[in-house]
Amino acid sequence: MSKAQIIILVGIPTAGKSTWAYERYWNITESCYLLSRDRIREQLFGKKYHQNKHDEEIVTKRFYQILNIQLQICDTVILDNTHCHEKYITEIVDKYPNNPIEVKFFDLPLYEAYFRNVKRYLLEGKWIPFKVIKSMHKNYLKINQNKYE
Repeated sequence: MSKAQIIILVGIPTAGKSTWAYERYWNITESCYLLSRDRIREQLFGKKYHQNKHDEEIVTKRFYQILNIQLQICDTVILDNTHCHEKYITEIVDKYPNNPIEVKFFDLPLYEAYFRNVKRYLLEGKWIPFKVIKSMHKNYLKINQNKYE
């Protein structure tokens, strides 16, 4: 494996991960790849995707195929996912011990996430159920951020 840097973005939906990733992606001089499980889902299943174990296994397999290829040809790979369970962060860290890894946390109060979700819906038609955001926020708060400094 190459020594490409992996940047793991961690935060609930609407926290600004994708905005940060796109700004970073377009404003850096080294070769960079932006890898998003949401984009993989859309490419594989279109807008009709409904989360289930079988399809998520397909997404995960494709995710690692792409990640392994991009680590060979890029200087930096940004993982634009929620990663709201510590086990998902640890999985990447454990699988790629020879790559420099940065974990970037996006703290956002729950009320602000709700507001941004409504705004996104009005502007883009994208909606995430409040109970999903609340559950992810609860999981996000359980992550030991100090472990990844």
